[in-house]
Parts: sequence; C-alpha cells; structure tokens
Amino acid sequence: MNLFDHDLRPGGDLSGVDLSGRDLSDLDLERARLVEANLQQGILRRTRLHYADFTNAKLGHAILDNAVLKSSRLDGADFTGASLIGARMDSASQFDPLGATGDSTNFSGANLSKSFFNYARLSSVRFDGCDLRGATLSNGHFDGASFVDADLRGAFLGSIFIPHADLRGAKIDTRMTWGNLDWANLSGLNLAGISLRGGIARHAVFFRTNLESANLTKKNFSFANFAFANLRNADFSDSILTGANFHGANLEGVVFPEDWES
Repeated sequence: MNLFDHDLRPGGDLSGVDLSGRDLSDLDLERARLVEANLQQGILRRTRLHYADFTNAKLGHAILDNAVLKSSRLDGADFTGASLIGARMDSASQFDPLGATGDSTNFSGANLSKSFFNYARLSSVRFDGCDLRGATLSNGHFDGASFVDADLRGAFLGSIFIPHADLRGAKIDTRMTWGNLDWANLSGLNLAGISLRGGIARHAVFFRTNLESANLTKKNFSFANFAFANLRNADFSDSILTGANFHGANLEGVVFPEDWES
C-alpha cells in the first residue's frame, strides 16, 4: 500500500504499513496507531509521537533523534541499532511486557545518549550494548531489564527500580544513585568507591564485583551474593546482611554492622 493512502495525522492508523526508509521528521503523529508497522531505517527526527502505539513495530536502525514518545506503548517494539539521541520516552509503558510475539521491547545497540525515560515502566526491556551516556532513567521501573555491556556513564538513575536486572559488563559511574536492586545482577563490575547507601538489594548478585571502599550503609542486602567480590575497606554500617554470601571475598578492612555475625 502506498504511503499516501494513509493519513499521517494525529490519531492516524498506520498499522502494518511499510514506512521503512521514509522521512517523517517534524510530523505530528500523536496517538498514531503503528502496530506492526515497518519503520526500519526511517527518519523521525523531532517527530511528535505522544501516546502512539508501537506494539510489535520494527524500528531497527531508524533515526528518532529528539523525537517525543511520551506515554507511548512499546510492547514488543524493536529499536535495535536505532538512534534516539535526546528522545523523550517519559512514561513509556507496556500492556504486556513480552508482547503478542513473546518478544520484549528491544533497544539493543541503540544510541540513547541524553534520552529521557522518567517514570517509564518497561519490564524485561533490553538495553544490551546501548549508549546511555547522560540519559535520565529516574523513577523508571525496569524489572528484569538487561543492561549487558551498556554504557551508563553520566546517566541519572535516581529512584530507579531495577529488580532482576542484569548489568554485567556495563560501564557505570561511581557517583550514580540507585534505588531498588532486588535480584539485580551486578557481577564483575568495577564499582570501587560507589555509594549504594540506602534502599534494598535483597538477593542481588555481586559475584567478583569490585566494591573496594564502597559506601554500602543502611541497605538491605539480605541473601545477597558477594562471592569472590573485592570488598576491601567497604562500609556496611547499619545494613542488613541476613543470609549474605561472602565466600572467597576480600574482607580486608570491611566495616560490618555492629550486630552482624559471620
């Protein structure tokens, strides 16, 4: 079907339409229905897509720099390798985290530098290998998200909720703030000097993680796994360590809670 047979306007229905390679920059497509649309290698710079429905849409290697996708629906949407520099995805969400095809929302390899995900709710989302430098994910809910090999330097993660997340190989600044880390996997990361003060990290995995001189105070680390971690001079004052595993960890100079017994 030809593009011009379709209404490129707010609320337009473009479901299943092949828009690959098309230049849709600066258009107002608020509330557009883009279910299973093909937008691969499309150009959508500054396009207004508030409340748009991208369920199972294909946006691989598309350019959405400074586009606005606030409150959009992203079930099963594939943004692999796309450029979303400065894009606004605040309050983006999913009705079904795995979508109709069983695929999660996928940003693998995308450039998301300086993008915004404030208050987004994207369970099982894939950020593997993403450039998230300077991105804002504050107050976002990313249960089960994968950040493997992602670059999070300079990102803002205040009050982020990432239980069950996988951050293996990610690049992380020690000045970043963290929220809920229940079941999160931070194995093998260099987090020397980081502050994880306050909040919860029950069952979190820090296998072979470098936490030298880290501020780990006032946090619930119940059943966390610190096996073979470098905890030299780390401070656990006032933290809960019930059932925590320190097998093979470097505990030189560690400050433990006063009531803790190994």
